[in-house]
Amino acid sequence: MRTLAYIFTMMFLTLVVPPVWSADEPAPTTIEEAHDQIVQLERKLKDLEMINGSLNSRLNQTQSVFVIPEYRHAWIKYKTQLMDRNVRTFDWQNEATQSIHNTTIVLVVAALIISVVQMVFGMAFRPKQQTTTKKEAETLELSATRIKIATTVSGMILLLITFAFFYVYINEVYTIKAAA
Repeated sequence: MRTLAYIFTMMFLTLVVPPVWSADEPAPTTIEEAHDQIVQLERKLKDLEMINGSLNSRLNQTQSVFVIPEYRHAWIKYKTQLMDRNVRTFDWQNEATQSIHNTTIVLVVAALIISVVQMVFGMAFRPKQQTTTKKEAETLELSATRIKIATTVSGMILLLITFAFFYVYINEVYTIKAAA
C-alpha cells in the first residue's frame, strides 16, 4: 500500500510541479534569480508535503477503521438493515399507489356515469314546448344569493371536471419517476 501511495505521489508531483527550466522560461542567469526560484520551489514542496501528509493520514485512518472486525460487522449489519428498510418502504409505497390508483379510477368512472345520466335524462325528459318557468330551470343563473344550474349543464360541467382531474392525476401523480 505504501508503494501505491508513493507512485501516486510521484505521479501527482510530475503533473503539478513544472520542470525547473522549461523551454518557455530561460535558465536563471543571476544568483538572485536562482535563489528566488529555489524559494518558490521550496514553498511548493512544503505545500505538496502538507497535502501528502493529509492524504496519508486519511488513508491510514480509513485502513485502520476497516481492519477492525467489529466495525466491519457493524457496517455490514447497518447496510443490511438499510436495504431491508428500503424494500419495506418500496412495498408500502407500491400498495399505497395501487390503492390510490384504484380509488381514482372508481371516482372517474362514477363521475362519468353520473354526467352521462344527467345529460341523457335531462335531454330525454325535456318537453318539446317549454314554458318560461321550465326554460329558466334548465339554464345557468348566477346571482349574489344563489346559483342555479340546469341538469344538462351540470352534467357537462361534471364531465369537464372529471376529465381535468383525471388528466392531472395521470400527468402529475401517477407518473413513474426514476430515482436519481
